[in-house]
Amino acid sequence: MRQLIWMVSLLAIMLASCKDDTPITTDNGTGDNTGEIKAGKLELIIRKWKISDATHDGVHDGSSTGKTVDFQTGSSYNFNGSFDGTYRWSTDSTTLYLDESTQYAQTWKIVELSEQAFEVDFNSPFTGKPSNWKMNPWP
Repeated sequence: MRQLIWMVSLLAIMLASCKDDTPITTDNGTGDNTGEIKAGKLELIIRKWKISDATHDGVHDGSSTGKTVDFQTGSSYNFNGSFDGTYRWSTDSTTLYLDESTQYAQTWKIVELSEQAFEVDFNSPFTGKPSNWKMNPWP
């Protein structure tokens, strides 16, 4: 009897100390775990980013450098405090679609996304020429 109480106590202690390592997932209906990738990237992107380096058609773009992009939950974002827009993830979580069905529609190909860096390649909605933004969290 003493041995049974000891085993039950040990089991209770082990269960109480277990950590839930189940990854956060989103239901994207594909069944291929891309929802898990998206959830991780979503946690990274939801913040204000400051453009630290920008190029347009291979040339430094000083007009974009220093501006901010603030991604919010609910698929909305704000550009530099003056423009509100929407975004949507691709099913493979490597692309962001901004302002679909508007004259400012953009497809951002994610080059890098971490806690400290966010880099995207896209074609300018104004000129159609290739652009690259490197961003860091702000402030």
